[in-house]
This record gives sequence, C-alpha cells and structure tokens, in this order.
Amino acid sequence: MKKYLSITTVISFLLILTSCPSEPGLTSEKSITAFSFKASANSGLAGDVSGTISGTNISLTLPDGTIVTGLVASFTAIGESVAVGGTAQVSGTTANDFSSPVVYTVTAADGSTQDYTVSVTIEAAVSTVETETRTANLVSFDMNRVPAGCSFTMSEHLVSSEYAVPHTVTLTKSYWMGKTEVPQGLWEDVWGTDWPGTDPDGSGYGSGNDYPAYYIDWFDTAAFCNLLTIADDSITVSELVYFSDIDLLSPYSKDDAADHDPVYVDWNAKGYRMPTEAEWECAARYVDGTQWNCGDHISGDTEYACLQTNTGVLSGSPLATEARMNEYAWSTYNNTGSAGDPGYGNKKVGQKLPNALGLYDMNGNIWEWCHDWYAKSSVTAETDPTGSESGSYRVSRGGSWSVNRNDLRSAQRGLAGPAAEGNGMGFRLCRTAD
Repeated sequence: MKKYLSITTVISFLLILTSCPSEPGLTSEKSITAFSFKASANSGLAGDVSGTISGTNISLTLPDGTIVTGLVASFTAIGESVAVGGTAQVSGTTANDFSSPVVYTVTAADGSTQDYTVSVTIEAAVSTVETETRTANLVSFDMNRVPAGCSFTMSEHLVSSEYAVPHTVTLTKSYWMGKTEVPQGLWEDVWGTDWPGTDPDGSGYGSGNDYPAYYIDWFDTAAFCNLLTIADDSITVSELVYFSDIDLLSPYSKDDAADHDPVYVDWNAKGYRMPTEAEWECAARYVDGTQWNCGDHISGDTEYACLQTNTGVLSGSPLATEARMNEYAWSTYNNTGSAGDPGYGNKKVGQKLPNALGLYDMNGNIWEWCHDWYAKSSVTAETDPTGSESGSYRVSRGGSWSVNRNDLRSAQRGLAGPAAEGNGMGFRLCRTAD
C-alpha cells in the first residue's frame, strides 16, 4: 500500500478575476489593505485564505488540489470589502484560463483607477486522501480509502416513500473504493476480450481502455471481482468474496455467471467485491467524516449542498445548478449528438471534478451495481448493513450519461434485474480494509 502526495513541482498561475463596479468612497490614493480567497469545503482548507500585498502586486499561495468557489475573493480598502464574483479551480486539472496576465482595476469615485496584479502560486501539499495503487496482470488502478466510522442519515430527506426512509447507518470498518469506475482496459486485462454481453467496441456509446466497462450484468460483476482477486498477486485466493454454494467452498466463476447461478458472499474476506448500497452512499455523500451532503445533491458539491448534521437537522440551500452538475458529472446536460458521435454516450473516466474522497464520476457516466437487493428501507438504525436476503432486483447507484437532475441525486436508488445489461450500466470496485 502506498500513500501518495500531491505533485512537488511548484507551478505559478495568474488567476482571472472579473472587474468590479465603481465603489463610492474608494480613492486611488488609498491602496488595498487586505485580500482573501474563499475556498470550498472539499478543498481541505478551512475558511478564507489570505494573500500578501506588496505595492500593487497581490499574491496567494494555495496547495495543489484547492478548489475556490462561490465568493472567490475580496479586496478591502478603507475598511470596505469589494467582492469579486466568479469561480476558479486551482488544481492539476482546471477549466480556467491561467495563461494570461491578470490585472484587477479599482475605480475611484473621481474616476481615477488603480491597477492590482493578482497571482496564484500552487505548491505541493500532503493529500488528505489516502490512495493505494493495485496491479492486476498488466494494468494498474487506484483505490481510495473511506475511513471507518461513517455514521450518517441514509436515504432521501425530502421524498416520502417506504423505499426511501431516512435512518441512521453506521459503518464500523474502513474500506477501499475504486477511484474511478472500472475501465474497459482493466476489464479486458482480467476477463479477456470475449465480453460476456455486447462488446462496447463499435457500440457507439464509448470505447477504449479509459472508458468505463458497460454491457455487464450483476452476475458478471461478481465473477469479475473474483478473477481480479486472483490476478492481484498481493491478495491470497483465501480472500475470495463470491461463491456458488452456501458453504463458501466453490468460487463463483464466469460459467456460473453465464448461467445466472445464485451468489453467496463471504463478508469476512478482503478480496474485491461490489460495494454495499450503504458503502456507496457513504462514499458519495462524504464531506469530512462529520458532515454529509444531503441526498438530493450531487456527489462532491459543497457549494450548493445543504449539510446534514448527525442530529438530522438540515440547513437550507438551493439545489445545484445545471452548470454546477456539469462540473462533477456526465449526464443528459452535457451529452450531444447521437450514438457514434464523440460527445455522446459514456466518457473516459476521471475527467470531471472528484468528490471529497478523491472519487471520480460518483454521479453520472454509468450506473454502478451495488451488492444489495432492492427492498424497502429500514426504519431503524443499522450497523454495517448488507441489504435484504432476497429480492427480484439489484440496486444500482449514481445515474448515467443519459439521466437528468432527478437521477443525479446521491441518495437516488436505481434498480435492475441482476441479469440486465445496458449501455449505461457498469460498476466500481470495493474492498474491505480493516
């Protein structure tokens, strides 16, 4: 296991800011005396971050991975705060333009102006996300740790349904979650190129090593997880999770999956598996281990998300805008064209912003299989739940490239028959860590 740090190279960027309107009372003779940025909750920074001022040059140092949102910056002159609107991401992957010099102009009441040059420096920082890189045969992939002690109110908070009853869930063990959905390159490395269902290649819904694996049913997923455990030399065969017999003696195989044979689970084993529905929702809604995004918000959104306390009290906040959703998820809002077009269907994994645990595409791109049977929600508190013992449908989570706002909610439950496969159905790996 390895814990990875952010990049150590110091990179300097100039941050684009919008001009502010004229502020009565500001004069060009009185310079700006304070400057700060507001960082979003999932940046790992608490509150505002102050910059340094030297004459008309303002500089701000932020660790790699910081996301600056909402009220981006404020300049204070003569005791007055001048807000600067906009949104900026300061990280390895950014949609903002840092390539041109930026000058912020303060206009005095008399019409005179004073220009201030604003720069941002990104420095190395210890990541708060713990990542391990695993290898199966020839392909490596990352998994991020979800700390033990998740205790949150699971399910919807604003929807009345016996299938969505808010109740406390506590997860006592830490676990590893795939940093991304399982990509096609990893699938073929482990399973082979003979896909159990439709081969994504030529399907018109996204094909390539970095695209998510899809057209796979729940049974195929169980068999794949066993094959991956075997292919990972650092895990012993005794850690296999899925079996075809109740005595847990016969490992579940590709042939078993093809016949849709029943699956039995060894919950004490630490091989690869699907997440439980509770594990998936904990990882999707995680903010800092004590706060959780409301279930009606997209994973990773902390600007708009109303946060739920352990007492179940909610603070009101507007739903995320379509533009905000586009920062985190591939959905119907940013799909264009028709089957076969580059902008249509599944997209390469890991292109959008990650959530607080560094997990990508928790919402959108493809629905993700979970272990649980789809059943009525518990009405009492649960510890380490694994779902109903039987049912007709298995749970899927996260929504896909073809869904709208409703199905992008982090607490939204999808369902499908375990033998179902589709162009928007895949999965994410999980592994017990403790």
